[in-house]
Amino acid sequence: MCLTAQIKKQRICKKTLDILDSVCYIINTIKTAEGNSMYNKAVAKPPYYKQTQTTLTQLMENCMRISMDIRMGNVTKKQNIFNMFKSYMENCTD
Repeated sequence: MCLTAQIKKQRICKKTLDILDSVCYIINTIKTAEGNSMYNKAVAKPPYYKQTQTTLTQLMENCMRISMDIRMGNVTKKQNIFNMFKSYMENCTD
C-alpha cells in the first residue's frame, strides 16, 4: 500500500473515531440531564397537533407548522388539521 493510501485510511479512521466520540458524548449528556431516561411519560407533553387549541393564533401557528412537517403523510395531516379545528371550536377563548 502506498503512503498516500495509508494517510487517507488513517484520516478516515480518525474522522470515524471523532464522530463516534461526539455521539457518545451527546448520548451521555442527554442521559445525565434527564436522569438516565430518554423519555419520561409522566411529564411529557402531547405533540403540538394533539394539544388543545384555545386561540386562533395558536391554531394558525400549528396549522402552518403541520403543513410544513415532512414526516407526516397528507391524509394524516388532513385528519390532524380537522381535529385541531374541532378542538378550537370546542375550546375557543377568543
